[in-house]
This record gives sequence, C-alpha cells and structure tokens, in this order.
Amino acid sequence: MSGVSALIRLSRPVNLIIMALTMYALRFLVMLPLLRKSGLGIHFQLSEGLFFLSCLVLLALGAAGNIINDYFDRKVDAINKPDKLIVGRLVKRRVAMIMHQGLNILAVILALFICWHTNRWSGMLFPVIIATILWWYSPVLKKQAFYGNLVVAIMVAAIPIWTGYYEIPLLRAHYSDMMGDPAPFFRGLWLWLFAYALFAFLLTLAREAVKDLEDIEGDRLGEYRTLPILWGETKTLIYTRNILAVTLILVFAGAVWMFNPLVAENRFTFGIAILLVFLPLLACVRMTSKARQKSDYTKLSRWLKIVMAGGIAFTWFAGEWISASV
Repeated sequence: MSGVSALIRLSRPVNLIIMALTMYALRFLVMLPLLRKSGLGIHFQLSEGLFFLSCLVLLALGAAGNIINDYFDRKVDAINKPDKLIVGRLVKRRVAMIMHQGLNILAVILALFICWHTNRWSGMLFPVIIATILWWYSPVLKKQAFYGNLVVAIMVAAIPIWTGYYEIPLLRAHYSDMMGDPAPFFRGLWLWLFAYALFAFLLTLAREAVKDLEDIEGDRLGEYRTLPILWGETKTLIYTRNILAVTLILVFAGAVWMFNPLVAENRFTFGIAILLVFLPLLACVRMTSKARQKSDYTKLSRWLKIVMAGGIAFTWFAGEWISASV
C-alpha cells in the first residue's frame, strides 16, 4: 500500500462519505420538501457552493479526528487490530500529525469563508470547538468511562444540526415577513433535524459501548477505563440494550406520530420505517442478550451500522411522503 493510499485509509473515507450523504439527504430529501410544503414559494438561501463547503468543514474535521485517534491509539491498535495499524507502520507519525493539523486549519478557513458570506459569525466556533475536543478525545477522554463515548455521540449528532445551522437562520431572515406566524414552520424544520440528531446520538452511544467490548483486551493493557473494564461485559451489554430499547420505542412512537398507519396514504411510509429501521434495531436488541465473545460484538457493531444506514435511506421515503402531502 502506497503512502497516499495509507493516508486516505487513515481518514476513513467510507465514514466521511456517509457523513456527506447524510447532510445532502437531509437537505434535499427532508428540508426541501418541507419548504415546498409551505406553499409560499420558499427556496434555499444558502448557495449550493456554500453548502458544499459546509460539508467540507465537517469532512475535514472528521478526517482530522480519525487521524489523531489512530495516532494516539497505535499501541492499543497493535493488540486489538494489528492488521489495520497504519500510523507508525505505513504512515510516519510526523506525517500523520501534519495532516491532522492541516485538515483542522482547512476546516477553520472554510468556516471563516462561509461566515463571511452569511454574516453568521458564530459558525466559527464550531470547527474550533470540535477540533479541540477531538484533540483531547484519544489521549484523555477516550480512556475515561462514558465520557469518550459521549463525545463521539455528540459529534455524530452534530451532523444533522450543522446541516441547518446556516440555512434555517437565512430562511427566517428572508421569509419571516411573508408568514403570519413563522415560528411553527421553522420549529418544524428544526424538529426534523433534531429527531435525526437524537437517533444518531443514541445509536452512536450504543455502538461506542459495543466497540469498547470488542477492544477490551487491548484497552485493558493500555490502562483505559472504559465501561466494560469498569463494569464488566454483562453490565455493559445491559446498558447497551437499554439505550437500544429506548431508541426502539422512540423510533416506533415517532413513526406512528409522523406517519399514522391508520391513514391509508401513510401506510407505505410507515411500513418502510418499520422495515429499514425498527426491525434491524429490534434484531440488535436481541443480539445484546446473546452476545458473549468478540465475534458477537463485531456482528452487533455491524448491525448497528446497518440501522444507521437504514435511517439515512429512510430520508428518501420521508421526503416522498412530505412531497406527497403538499
């Protein structure tokens, strides 16, 4: 593997692509149909170029976080997943650090450019805060029970929020005068984004606990204080099962609320929500009661990825339902 290929692999390109797809899915398959549903001729105010740059901000931060995580975890990764070790073997530590810093600087510059065009200067805080937290994540927070998992869950949940961070205030400033009471409309936009953020937060919180179960051997030698090391595997699985059970209940309740299956035109969308999200999530809950060894935890982690992918795929059908209800 060449040095360039190793650097690309180090950034976890698949995860970055999923992040970008999530933002674009929420913009065009959820937010856009909601704008059309208003019947007021509302259009996006953030240009596609600036939205693309906002995606790049997130991707640069994500890639930088992945690189610095592998930089600090190389000793533990040599035990947990020696075949995937990159820093210190395929990529020099100094090169990895330079890439990490360069990507963070790029994120800040891009955010500065977007803030300059939108006059929403609070957006500058986002890359600075995220970069700082991710710097402390691997050497400090990741070694602490729960806090490391919480940080990752918050970072993932920030993706839907970031999708509307610039757009919704611009829409409010441009179109509020056209509405008698603009609050319900913009509250509805944020509600959809926060619903996806909550879904991502809970699933990531559960998956991080499962990953801790996968890596318990190396983490113990690295003197980490993860949940499985402090609580034991059984209690950690119960904790994971409870999070997934809460997510399951929220998904079902949200689907019933948004897509009432008693109404004929909603049944298809409701059924898709059950098929893509609810049933795979239910399978994950059952897996937590049977998981006993590393291979079981790896399987559970993969199924949680499937649930996340199902949540993203569902945006297509949610958008179709919103458009059909105009």
